[in-house]
Amino acid sequence: MNHEDLTFGPGFDPTPGSVDDWRKEIRLDWAIVAPGRRASRDAAREGEETARLAAEALERRLANAGVQAWLGLRAARALEEVARESAGVVERRVEVTRTRFQEGAALRADVLRLEVRLAAAREEAARASLAARQAESALRRLMGSTALEPIELADEAVAIGAGLPEELEALLARAEEERLDLRAAAHRVRMLALRGEAERAARYPALQAFAAYDVWGSNAGIDTDLDSYVAGIGLRLPLSARTQPRIRQAAAQERAASEGLRELALAASGEVRDAFEGLHAAHETLALAEAAVGAAEEAFRIVAEAQDAGAATVTDVLEAEDSARQARVRAVAARAGVEIARAKLVAATGGVR
Repeated sequence: MNHEDLTFGPGFDPTPGSVDDWRKEIRLDWAIVAPGRRASRDAAREGEETARLAAEALERRLANAGVQAWLGLRAARALEEVARESAGVVERRVEVTRTRFQEGAALRADVLRLEVRLAAAREEAARASLAARQAESALRRLMGSTALEPIELADEAVAIGAGLPEELEALLARAEEERLDLRAAAHRVRMLALRGEAERAARYPALQAFAAYDVWGSNAGIDTDLDSYVAGIGLRLPLSARTQPRIRQAAAQERAASEGLRELALAASGEVRDAFEGLHAAHETLALAEAAVGAAEEAFRIVAEAQDAGAATVTDVLEAEDSARQARVRAVAARAGVEIARAKLVAATGGVR
């Protein structure tokens, strides 16, 4: 507003007009002594590195989750195949028993019991198929895919965590070196320590050189009557009462980040130990399951032949078939358990796969 014409007296005019008043300034400031400047700059760099490592750590976690979902889909499809093969085995026994019933060598009750078992086997195959579709949906969500066609899995074998060391101490050292969340937390501690250093330095005076040239009027040319310049050295004395609270706040944040880093390191160590023990247990389970498959399938073959010869009952066949099926299911689950346990160990040590 026009400060020369505006009056608050009886003749108040709310629209007094305006006066053009152009003022342009070119100014240069140069810090001679700036306490905390370097610490602030280094803290910003540490913050940038913290954000980068945290983002990469999240990407690795997502990648590991994708690997485990992929392994889960493979296992679900393998269990679906076992269920369908089991239903096929029961269906063949139904046909054999029907033939023996027509020949007078089997009872009608035997055929009915096998037909009931066949219905149950087909129901189990349907549930296994549903589980496979659900596992595929879970993998699609991780992939961000909305396609409707089935996911095709490659046939070649993939070694999960082939380069992992076998000793627990080496695994712990690898996790300490490669886990990006630990490195991000360490950078955050350093960032907060530097921020605290910058806040403490704010208590000291700062010395600054400055120079400025002012151009008055709309004309950009130099006018010695209107233009002005100034140069000098300024001393800044920090007198704010908020400096000390900021120092205490920075120290508290650094202590909290240090405790968070220590807690994260302990959690990472526990995760590695749990994954290591889980992998060993999975290997033992797989060895037992694979040994049981051969025994159960041979027992079923013997009982089936005995039934054909009239030396075994349908009950014996049903029990043997159920044992063989369960043994195969456990073997498939155990093989998937070993792969998933290795994937978890990879994730615990900070790798991708």
